[in-house]
Amino acid sequence: TDLGARLRELGAAESPRTAAAIESYLAAKARSDAAAASPAKLLLTLALAADLRAVLARQLAAAGLFHDEDAARTQNKRMAELQLEDAAFVLLSRLANLLQDNFSDFRWTDAIEAVCLGIRNIEISGVRQEECRALQRELQHHGQAQLEEEENLLLLKATAERCMRLCQEISDLLLAVYVHRVEQLGSLLKLDPQKCGVYAEARVRSNVVFQLSKLLQLLLRSVRQQLQQQQQQPQQPFDVLVPGQVVGKVLLADTLEAAAAALLKQPSSSSSSSSSSNGCNSSSDNDTRSNSNDSSSATNTTNTTNTSSSSSSNSSSSSSSSYEPLIICAKEASGDEEIAGIDKNPKCAVAVFVGHDLPILSHLGVRARQQRLPFIACRERAAFAAVAALEGKHLLLDAAAESVSFRVLEQQQELQLLLQQQWKSHCALNEPDDPTRKLPRSCSLALQQTLLYPSSSPNPPQLLQGQNISAAACGAKAATCAQLEAAAAAAAAAAAADGQHIQQEPPFKAPRCLCLPFGSMEWVIEAEGRKEEFEQLLQRLDELPLDAEAVTPVCQQLQQLLLQLPLPESFRLEALNFFGPKARLCLRSSANVEDLQGASAAGLYESVANVPVGDLGAFCSGVQTVWASLYCRRAVLARKVSGLSQGEARMAVLMQELLVPEMSFILHTGGIEQQNCRSLNLQDSSSSSSSSSSSRKGQQKRAKAQVYAELAPGLGEVLAGGRTRGTGYRMLVDRETVRDSGGPSNVPLTQQITYDQTGDTFAASAAARAAAAKQIARLAAALEGPQDVEGVFTKNGLYVVQARPQP
Repeated sequence: TDLGARLRELGAAESPRTAAAIESYLAAKARSDAAAASPAKLLLTLALAADLRAVLARQLAAAGLFHDEDAARTQNKRMAELQLEDAAFVLLSRLANLLQDNFSDFRWTDAIEAVCLGIRNIEISGVRQEECRALQRELQHHGQAQLEEEENLLLLKATAERCMRLCQEISDLLLAVYVHRVEQLGSLLKLDPQKCGVYAEARVRSNVVFQLSKLLQLLLRSVRQQLQQQQQQPQQPFDVLVPGQVVGKVLLADTLEAAAAALLKQPSSSSSSSSSSNGCNSSSDNDTRSNSNDSSSATNTTNTTNTSSSSSSNSSSSSSSSYEPLIICAKEASGDEEIAGIDKNPKCAVAVFVGHDLPILSHLGVRARQQRLPFIACRERAAFAAVAALEGKHLLLDAAAESVSFRVLEQQQELQLLLQQQWKSHCALNEPDDPTRKLPRSCSLALQQTLLYPSSSPNPPQLLQGQNISAAACGAKAATCAQLEAAAAAAAAAAAADGQHIQQEPPFKAPRCLCLPFGSMEWVIEAEGRKEEFEQLLQRLDELPLDAEAVTPVCQQLQQLLLQLPLPESFRLEALNFFGPKARLCLRSSANVEDLQGASAAGLYESVANVPVGDLGAFCSGVQTVWASLYCRRAVLARKVSGLSQGEARMAVLMQELLVPEMSFILHTGGIEQQNCRSLNLQDSSSSSSSSSSSRKGQQKRAKAQVYAELAPGLGEVLAGGRTRGTGYRMLVDRETVRDSGGPSNVPLTQQITYDQTGDTFAASAAARAAAAKQIARLAAALEGPQDVEGVFTKNGLYVVQARPQP
């Protein structure tokens, strides 16, 4: 039945209000059916269609189960509601075509209103309704804003990107649910599987989200062009987490975890590395042997030397022939992947592209920077698709902070020359004594000085506080947090003692902390009579190869052992007496192999938040979870790559008062350094290379004068990991400008996290952002050396919850 006829039939039996809504829609539809209908007419019809569809959807939801005599009318109403959704699809398509045809004179308000109405149709369908309502509020706010201002454009861009994530989520859901059922039905009906697949995809593409995605692409394209004009620099669709210049063959993978596991599972490259090392040194060794043979003639000496040189060349060539550098293009990354070692073997990763955005200061980004592995997150799917389309081809990739370029290497001579240069760098990076490929000497020294509570003691260990929390007894993280607590207390005391002369609050505060020291876990294991079982499992881990699948079962056994350990009641009572019976805690890992210079181990170990100290079960479970994370698969593999025995790793549990943050942040006080990146150091006198080199030097100079921070409301789940999608506020803060009493006049803001901007003071007020930037700059000035800082803004001020050396 035609939608118009169906609606007229319904209108005759409905309430006057519903009948009026039907008549209004039909009248608008008649005006907008003309081929030359204006955007205003199309938008009015789309709005009235959404209003009517919402009325029918509410009536259907309220009706619930119906009697037989109501079945026909209810079915008619359901079909009308579905046809109105199809009508919205057509109207959105027409609007997208009009905006595309008149892109040079892009109408912001029309595009924003069309997107808003598309989101409303998703809400009416009952999908992510709270998210849809927040997006509609943001879009309505942007429609009334002064979009000539840069920060308003950036906020609009953030909302549009958030809408795109919603569309992608719904598309993935439709594919997962609908396509599978079509395949099952087609199989039962003995239909051609290919035709079933085409039909299923066509039905998915007929959903409103398909046209909404097209509108959003146009809107984002226009926003980026406007920003490019205002900022006088191109808006690239990439975030470069780690820069570098490499050559590699493109390898497409569904997930970064799968690609990393495949690379780690390779046979060890020690033999080939050894062969290469011997080959490089064989010439000098043979020269020595020849010179030591006094009876040899000059001719024989020369022949021997030439032979050894030839042998060296052949050995090096043989080793490099197995060299296969890969540029991994992973569609998804969770943020929890362990990438240590994927650049170690002859078949190795030299760069990573991820098909979605990631926070620059995420734990995955920190680990990639520590390895100096070029890492690029794609803000746009089209940008990722452009790289993925080159699967199997060799690329010369040049990733800098402000630009990413790549080209296919068609000439074999050029390709082989570049591969030879990169192979030499690969050999140098993987020398056994190279500090970038294993824990540096300072870390090894810290491991040797670890103080363990004796497992043979008849009394359980006590929780440490204040100056008793040392790196040797509790790890670098706990020791740093104790130092921060002491420094914050000293600054507050000085301010209180001389308040009339203090112009500002102390630069930061720190939560109170206790620590369950190294050896506590081993003491409980010994007390429970499970020491032998524990040590046997550790030995098995050491004997296994660097293979994720091989170590997983043993890791699970170790973790299960630790999760079942009963804890002495004294642990909780000490915490209860220190923090108070109503306190809630955050239990953090503090291992002897994390938060060290060159070995941050960012994100490898667990933290447990919101633990009520008065709840024995929750407290014990939190401590057990932190202990068990010492033997998660990623941590075990990381230690294997570093050449550490599993028995050398120790875990303390840092206990801090839980803060209630209004805003969380991660700060790099050293800026985003572009140094220590992988580079081929190409000897090219072309202007482009000179320009690139000059650009890098300029970036490094600017980075030293700035601190970089990422912020997000609440607990900031989107910042450190990759499982919660979205990006936070990003700030580059000039040190000198912000130290001045005037503060910054304009704080760059690039993206917004997934929440309602309209209710957030930080999004609405440039003054609030400037005040936060000033506090961040004061914090950076108060900390010594480049630091990777995690902190929060609360009603009581800025708190630092942990800090580690910046990789």
